[in-house]
Amino acid sequence: MLSGVLKNETAVNVSIGIMDAFVEMRRIISNYGHTFERLTNVEYKLLEHDKRFDDLFDQIQSPVEFKQGIFFKGQRQKGTYPMSARHRVRPLLS
Repeated sequence: MLSGVLKNETAVNVSIGIMDAFVEMRRIISNYGHTFERLTNVEYKLLEHDKRFDDLFDQIQSPVEFKQGIFFKGQRQKGTYPMSARHRVRPLLS
């Protein structure tokens, strides 16, 4: 189209270059179409997983009130947990 309007050598060469580019793009798409399709599917799955992770992180960060704790009422009180021998502080050797 450019060569039809300007009618000079440069315009003709630019038009030929544009047509060659479109022919090359069509060749690449036909040769690698399956690869592009698979890549698009991977991108869609990635977006879906990102949304699921966002939902999971939102649930983790939201405050939750538990109906029942780990222990029953009166079973243990704060500060009364027995220490095992491996948790006790040992003195340093002199």
